[in-house]
Amino acid sequence: MATRPVFLVNSCFPYYSEVDVDFVYNQGFAPCQKKKNIIAIHGAFHKDHKDVNVLEISSKSFDETGVNLSAFNLQLYVKSLEKHMPVEVMYHVGKVFEKSGQHREMLDMTPRECKKYLFNNSFGKVDYFLFESQRVNTENFCDFYNWLYIRALLENETLSRGLLEYQAFTDVEYNPNRSKNCQARSAAIFVSLFKLGKVYYGEELTFDRYKEITDKLNYVVWDA
Repeated sequence: MATRPVFLVNSCFPYYSEVDVDFVYNQGFAPCQKKKNIIAIHGAFHKDHKDVNVLEISSKSFDETGVNLSAFNLQLYVKSLEKHMPVEVMYHVGKVFEKSGQHREMLDMTPRECKKYLFNNSFGKVDYFLFESQRVNTENFCDFYNWLYIRALLENETLSRGLLEYQAFTDVEYNPNRSKNCQARSAAIFVSLFKLGKVYYGEELTFDRYKEITDKLNYVVWDA
């Protein structure tokens, strides 16, 4: 057995809610095993939430929208580079380490290569994050990832509008015991903020603006 979270949209701070579900875990790294786990997670979730539409967001998703919105595939425009880059890459490039600084060599790597590169090198503690001259403190560790992901969604209206059909999201690759960030959580926050009218397509969402609109004192209630 294993336990994994399902992230639901929510009109109140922190703009998502989390439901842990227990399911029979299928061992192995093969795509077919991942898909079995997706089915098991969604099946366990629907036992108590029958009418809630749930979408898997990962490269293993059964749905093309879920695959395209994986942080490995979702593209973010980087003005200083004059090109689009995967959200996952820019998240890792954005880490500025206390001893070794920012590792911009990862700009030439794939998302998987970035993760392997960081795993194989002990760079130590992250001092802060940096994206397009916007500095983010590590106390906002998850906020930095959420911001990049949501900023990319706002740049990709055709892709991200598919999220609005769902009320819950999963990521079969996410293990809360090993990772802090989760694209399924980011997706739930995006849907909540969009339905609240706090974000809109075409805006260049700065981190300061993101923090302002996600403040727990600045929410209103909407009808789901």
